[in-house]
Amino acid sequence: MKRKLWLIPLLGLAAFAIYYQHWNTLQAAPRCHSRCTDPTAAPVDEFAHRDGRKEATADLRRGRLTILTYGLPAPWSLALMEVLHRDHGIELRTVAGCIVTKGQMRYVDEYNEVMERHLTAIHGEAFFD
Repeated sequence: MKRKLWLIPLLGLAAFAIYYQHWNTLQAAPRCHSRCTDPTAAPVDEFAHRDGRKEATADLRRGRLTILTYGLPAPWSLALMEVLHRDHGIELRTVAGCIVTKGQMRYVDEYNEVMERHLTAIHGEAFFD
């Protein structure tokens, strides 16, 4: 009878170990979109087919003044954002962090080209100085 009593904790420990291993593999599984299940697939650039000039022109028609940025923010970015919004009604919006694709850079350059041309026409050539 006493020999059978040590089997109960041993079975409980084995069941716990099996469950813990199953739970641990679920936690370590990458959580991503279905398109990244293939490790050889190239990452999708969401900005590759967007036209920054057209979107900036559409924003200007709606009365939205926006400057796009990417990269790590400078220490003075929040102050600049506040001054642009308060004094000129311009939104400073970050599109990407420190990892930027070619499509994002192209899109931001095209978008800002249209916006900067409009803003210098309103405020003068020295506006961005």
